[in-house]
Amino acid sequence: MKILVKTLTILLFLFLVTGGYALPGSDTKSRVIPELLSPDSINLDDKQIYITEGPKVRIFKRDNLEQVAVFGKAGEGPQEFRILPGLPLILNVEGDELMVNSFGKVSFFSKSGKFLREQRTQAGFIIMAQPFGENLACWGLAFEDQTRLRTIDLYDRELKKLRNLVKQKDEFQAPGQGMDILSSSFTYSVLGDRLWVAHSPDPLIHTFDLEGGAAETIRLDIPRRDMTRADEETIVNFLKTDKNTREQFDLLKPIRFHDQYPAIMAIFAAQGKMYVMTWQRREGRNEVLVVNKEGKTERTLWLPMAYLNALAPAPFAIHDNQLFQLKENDDEEWELRITPIR
Repeated sequence: MKILVKTLTILLFLFLVTGGYALPGSDTKSRVIPELLSPDSINLDDKQIYITEGPKVRIFKRDNLEQVAVFGKAGEGPQEFRILPGLPLILNVEGDELMVNSFGKVSFFSKSGKFLREQRTQAGFIIMAQPFGENLACWGLAFEDQTRLRTIDLYDRELKKLRNLVKQKDEFQAPGQGMDILSSSFTYSVLGDRLWVAHSPDPLIHTFDLEGGAAETIRLDIPRRDMTRADEETIVNFLKTDKNTREQFDLLKPIRFHDQYPAIMAIFAAQGKMYVMTWQRREGRNEVLVVNKEGKTERTLWLPMAYLNALAPAPFAIHDNQLFQLKENDDEEWELRITPIR
């Protein structure tokens, strides 16, 4: 289990990997949130901001950043979350309820932080879940013919598996067999009645309907970025020194790179559009394509993104045509940086 968790840590980092650091744009507004010590993620709705920090969920008012609720602690009981290194809480704030995905269960709370119910995993290894119609689309791990696979599956709300949608050979199989770095994309998000999945090196997004049937395939115009020797050295140095991976580094070798990055780094839905982040980067900004429900690219953005280190971006979200990002300042205070998307 230990090497498995460490490997998942690497996969989650590589889910959003890039190089370099970015300064906020000139029109960025910053506000200190004194309650934060080491935030993991940020989510927003029209009235509130939700920030996870270890096993805790903090809820703030959007207008004045007043903390109105905090809940959660490490443990196995109701309103407790099992947190593993590199596997933070994952929230979904769509709809009237707050869904909290932790290791082994999905918990539901009101938007004021009141505990409602929880559902424990019946089988399988689920990393994250997203509401998809009446069901859940879940990223997980599975084994088939002694091969470890990363999967996307359709589950009902009681976490009973309904069907597999995508399976892909995991980049790490076992100690001594080595690890492939960024051999392909593996990212998904829900937009309306479609689940969008990017799971190849190519600029393709495969969509699925609410029953899990294959629907449209979207091809985007995204040139692939070359993997340079400097990129390889940066990634290897990170894996050797980061607290979540350094103890297991020798078990990952040999580390294998490819000539190019995958076309797509991450996809995430916001405001009725799909945002497709690529590996292209210039002057401290990341390329993001804004794609409509029909799969047409409406515009290309270059967003200023701050990074915690060579592989992990600072927590961010997009809402109301704004980029929200948490970043520690020179005084070791965590700020919320808000940048208009023009």
